[in-house]
This record gives sequence, C-alpha cells and structure tokens, in this order.
Amino acid sequence: MRYKKCINVFLKIIFKALLIVINALAFRGTQSFADICNSCNIYKIKTEEHMTVHRGYQDIVDNTFENLNEVISKLIADNIIDPKKLNQIIITGHSLGGSIALLMAIKIKQIFQK
Repeated sequence: MRYKKCINVFLKIIFKALLIVINALAFRGTQSFADICNSCNIYKIKTEEHMTVHRGYQDIVDNTFENLNEVISKLIADNIIDPKKLNQIIITGHSLGGSIALLMAIKIKQIFQK
C-alpha cells in the first residue's frame, strides 16, 4: 500500500510537469512482472464509453486515470491549461503504453471536452 501511495504521488508530479512544459503525456511499455500479468489478462470487457477492450489494459487506465484526472482538474482550476485546448496535448506510448495512451485519450476527451 505504501508503494502504491508513492507511485501515485510520483505520477501526479510527472503528469503535471509533462502537461505544463510540453503538453504531452507518454506512457511506457511493458517493464515489470505486473505489466506482463496485465497483458495476459486478455478477457474483453465493455467500458463506460461503450467499447469492448482488453481487460488488463483497461485496469491500468482505470487505476491511472484517477491521478491524471486530479492533475488535469487542478491545472484547469488554476488556469494553467485551458480545457478547450486539451485536444492539443500529445498522448503517446510504446507497446503497452500505446494501448494505454489510446484508451486514456478517449477517456480524457469524454471527461473534459463536454
């Protein structure tokens, strides 16, 4: 649990720095045994966005989005980024990160571009 809290704080710092400096989010590829386990979780699930996706990837997105949502909301509230310009953020990733980037982009667009 302590590890997860440290990772969450680290993610918030990284997300904030990337969004302010270069307007980009980059998600890494497979790096750990947990990533391999998520990649092996191949069952398909329906998302809130009415898509059928890989369960392991969606689990990562759901666990990561909470932190990203907090950061984006704070940056919008502090007038650091304009919610109308969120479509100008580059969201990218390699391998596993590419899947996460795609799912995260869809989620960001649906939440912040209403």
